[in-house]
Amino acid sequence: MIRKNIVFLLFSSCLLGFGQVGQEDFVLQDGVLIKYTGVESAVIIPDNLGITEIGERAFAFSKVTSVTIPAGVSRIGNWGFWGSEGLANIQLPEGLTHIGDWAFLGCSSLQTLRFPDTLISIGDWTFGNCPNLTSIEVSEENTAYRSIEGVLFDKTGTILAVYPGGNQNPSYTIPDQVELIRNLAFSSAVNLVTVRIPPSVIYIGNLAFYGCPSLTSIEAAEENPGYRSIEGVLFDKTGAILLAYPEGNKNPTYTIPLGVQTIGERAFYGCTGFSRINIPKSVTTIGQEAFQECTGLVNMQIPDNITAIGDRAFSYCTSLVAVNISSKVTSIGNQAFYGCTNLELIHLYRETRMGKDVFESVPGQLTYLD
Repeated sequence: MIRKNIVFLLFSSCLLGFGQVGQEDFVLQDGVLIKYTGVESAVIIPDNLGITEIGERAFAFSKVTSVTIPAGVSRIGNWGFWGSEGLANIQLPEGLTHIGDWAFLGCSSLQTLRFPDTLISIGDWTFGNCPNLTSIEVSEENTAYRSIEGVLFDKTGTILAVYPGGNQNPSYTIPDQVELIRNLAFSSAVNLVTVRIPPSVIYIGNLAFYGCPSLTSIEAAEENPGYRSIEGVLFDKTGAILLAYPEGNKNPTYTIPLGVQTIGERAFYGCTGFSRINIPKSVTTIGQEAFQECTGLVNMQIPDNITAIGDRAFSYCTSLVAVNISSKVTSIGNQAFYGCTNLELIHLYRETRMGKDVFESVPGQLTYLD
């Protein structure tokens, strides 16, 4: 009895020192599970702890392989299971209504998922970098979402929310009723080679096709009023804005068609297959993050027609060794060449306005041209 009392006193002192704790593996604060500290890989969260929310980063980079969440939990916070690479099975309870941004980002062992009837909201890139996730299932009783052949849509079927990264099909034709494709909807679809956009689509979110290493062609139907495809590259209907270059295209050189005026935001983001881009005289603007993480890009000639380079436009282009910026470029955005760790030759006109940290971490020296 004395020994049991000592253990109880020690446990009580932990409660006083660290706040409300259900048991030693779970750290709680006001009903929020803020950290799992245990070593067990198969986790059943006790239902008597009064947990109402899985907090931000609660299981981030944990070693869990399966997790059962009890009834009463209504939210999973941003980054909740981020980087839990071994997580293969998660049981989501009825009563869960919201899953935050990036909640399962990098859960590379996750294979299938079933949403409860009560779920009404998921954030951006919730299942990013989940290359083994083959299917997301939703019951017919769910009022916010539906599943069509394992792909997640809103209930009406007009919004494509998540295409599972591990879907084995090399080609996918978006259903005719879809009007909107969410941000990062197809990200990490490792097997996707061709995607076809129907006439009904009127909006495609940011980085919708980011992280698709096999994607070689984005095809827009000729009847689509807002988009067109030229040799597998996505443009607006007029051809004036280059919107998305497929990451799986491995041609070493790409020549942007004459008539393009703007290289859109994130148009080439993460595309590593080419070493050279030819920009025609019609282009005047390079959007923010347009070439970010294009690690194969070696040389860049900014022609006289370019007047503006957006924020982080060439950041982390780690193979870039030389850049010549013409006198017509009046502004360069923040961190435009940040992280270009091999950039040695930089020719720039003195009157060009530059944002913050444009050449931060760049080893080369600026050569100003008058």
